[in-house]
Amino acid sequence: MDNQIDERYQRGKVYKIECLTTGECYVGSTIETLVLRLRKHTNKRNCMAIQIIDRDNFEMTCLELYPCDNRVQLEFRERWHYDHTPNIINKQRPRVTDVERVEKRAESVKSYYERHSEEINTQRKAREEAYTETRKEEDAAKQQEKHDCPCGGRYTHTNKLKHERTQMHRMYLATLIEEN
Repeated sequence: MDNQIDERYQRGKVYKIECLTTGECYVGSTIETLVLRLRKHTNKRNCMAIQIIDRDNFEMTCLELYPCDNRVQLEFRERWHYDHTPNIINKQRPRVTDVERVEKRAESVKSYYERHSEEINTQRKAREEAYTETRKEEDAAKQQEKHDCPCGGRYTHTNKLKHERTQMHRMYLATLIEEN
């Protein structure tokens, strides 16, 4: 997609909508006329530009005519203006690289952990305690489980050594040795 040529992008431009009251700016790019793009912004209520437009004291200017081959190239140019324009209110950065995406995710995870570390540690301890309790119960049940010995006796896991020292078990072993 990066290398494909789309003739429409020869009309590419990067624009800015600036609030004349607060100085906040929204930067975007388009292949349409600025009038048409502004009309689309006014109909798109979840776009950050609408905050500026709703104040009814703004100016929309073309920052750069940027004829290019495709959307990717235009968005990279928009990104340059985004990075060099103060007071940006855009929700998203245009054309985020994979490295930036990974870094942002790492920051997000770190920030989340810092804000919720106490809660996370409490939950972790509760899980460990629940696991330990379950494990203890399973181990206790295993310890009490009865095993049948070929000598005819029965023993629990804990008493296996004790059983092997009984007269009954020793006699059984002696008969096995005599048979061989």
